[in-house]
Amino acid sequence: MTYDVARRQAVLFLIGSGGGPGETWTWDGSNWRLADNQRSAARSPYSRRDSVFTYHGGLERVLMYGGVYSSVHDDQWTWDGTSWMQSNLGLPTARGYQQQMAFDTDRQQAVLFGGVGYGFGQILSDTWTWNGAAWTLVRPVTIPPERAWAAITYDSARHVTVLFGGRGGDGPRLGDTWTFESSNWTEVSPATGPPALEGSAIAFDSASQKVVLFGGVPQASETDSFPDPIAETWTWDGTAWTREQASVSPPARVYHSMARDREGRPVIFGGENVDFAALNDTWRWDSVKRTWEQMAVGGPVPPPRFGASMGYNAATREIVLFGGTICVPGDCHADADTWTWDGTAWTEQHPATSPSFRSFTPMADGSAAN
Repeated sequence: MTYDVARRQAVLFLIGSGGGPGETWTWDGSNWRLADNQRSAARSPYSRRDSVFTYHGGLERVLMYGGVYSSVHDDQWTWDGTSWMQSNLGLPTARGYQQQMAFDTDRQQAVLFGGVGYGFGQILSDTWTWNGAAWTLVRPVTIPPERAWAAITYDSARHVTVLFGGRGGDGPRLGDTWTFESSNWTEVSPATGPPALEGSAIAFDSASQKVVLFGGVPQASETDSFPDPIAETWTWDGTAWTREQASVSPPARVYHSMARDREGRPVIFGGENVDFAALNDTWRWDSVKRTWEQMAVGGPVPPPRFGASMGYNAATREIVLFGGTICVPGDCHADADTWTWDGTAWTEQHPATSPSFRSFTPMADGSAAN
């Protein structure tokens, strides 16, 4: 999912029946709507999961690239608010899932790195940029090692894309930090940094002008084959990682959701804890006090879940939470409920129509204050 700034609505693409043409849904802050004119194979992308999405402000279009269903999809589609248009000229090397993509708002280009290619065993290390018209294979002097399941975000203060960690091509988790600017990657080697991680969450904090990273699962060791998730908070100022000694912190977790709120502050919801139990707590990062604040939520709260989609809706100035794997006593299942967070309370939305249930559907953070 991503946010369409021009039409002030979120766009979500879902798997259709039997892997045929997928479904495109839009959220306007009150209702989900199934787009009417994209229900045939000629007008809609085929079903897939693990695609990457971004919004191009100059074109006022949403880009969807790649993904996987029964096989890897090597195609590209753009959404103009009404219909999908396919363009398969000069595409990046095919990849199925866990590729990393961020949108460089200064240069108005998407930056794509790595992911899992054909065969589901080939992890890639190529870099591509998309300027709204064409993909370009970038041939940087230095290249990060191949990886998937990494954390990536755009650092608006330093005008670079930040890539951290993930799982490498030969299996181990990674703990390296790279920045991408224009056409080259630069490995940053700070004195200290987060441990090797996958499954962490990352976002840019507008208040402190720093990148915030929380949680994830570290690398296994000889003494710990199945390590627990961690509860560490790290901030990146463009030069160094700092482990924040927060006086209050969310419990350790993985597969949690993070998005910026209307003030540009990172908000965490849910995830899976060290006991493999789903969570439903809400936390906000306070960069002035350098600590987390657990939000005292009055009224209803979304059920515990992990792998949920969460992003900022600039039209309503709310965070939107959709689906995920919901766990209640005796049962865990993917769901299709929609909730909004206004900074004080969660509200369950009951639109007349809604996308079907799913989990681990990617959502890109929408426009928030820089």
